Amino acid sequence: LTYLPYQSPITVIFSAPCPTWHPFECPSGECVPIKYLCDGSPDCSDEYDENKSMCTAATRPPVEETSAFLKALLTAHGKDFLVKVFGPKAKGELAGMGGVDKVAVALS
Repeated sequence: LTYLPYQSPITVIFSAPCPTWHPFECPSGECVPIKYLCDGSPDCSDEYDENKSMCTAATRPPVEETSAFLKALLTAHGKDFLVKVFGPKAKGELAGMGGVDKVAVALS
């Protein structure tokens, strides 16, 4: 955060902590390329880039795969397939959540 002097109104410039070619900032301050995240080799001094919780989120399937999977379930089990999985409270909830494609985005 930089404040430029003698300007009215005050202009605030936000600068990214990491350059675009190393956009991931480790908690310890190092900057790492995205391709080095969750690659089995720690690049952050605290090994955060190999943290199990973060890497699980990084390996979720693409939206297209999730959407295709949900559409296959819908075709095979009918419009209320969620009821078969989660019980009667799930009846009609897929439409309420915005449909298959929006649910796929949320899950991916």
